[in-house]
Amino acid sequence: MKIQILCAFAVLSLLSGCAWSGKHTGGSDYNDQNVLTGGPAVGMTIKDLPQTVKDSLQQKVPTAEISNIQRQNMSGKTVYRIDFLDSNKYPPLWFADDGNQVTAP
Repeated sequence: MKIQILCAFAVLSLLSGCAWSGKHTGGSDYNDQNVLTGGPAVGMTIKDLPQTVKDSLQQKVPTAEISNIQRQNMSGKTVYRIDFLDSNKYPPLWFADDGNQVTAP
């Protein structure tokens, strides 16, 4: 009887854990309408961005949810590529360290 109870508990534990597997790997668990929350779960995150880039993001796409951030080199200067979860509504943006938006390479 104890083994049956333990097996049932193990199965329930596994099933409840599977509910999380369908979520995306970046961003917040809910859309709180703020581009500066959530963001990627691994790699470069929002907190790694210069404040000037954060300010520009807040002005240009205040409700977009970030899916990926990449630091890149463009003509010898550091730029940040920002990708969004809804890429149809929010195409990728590139920003220089000073917060100015730059054209895609």
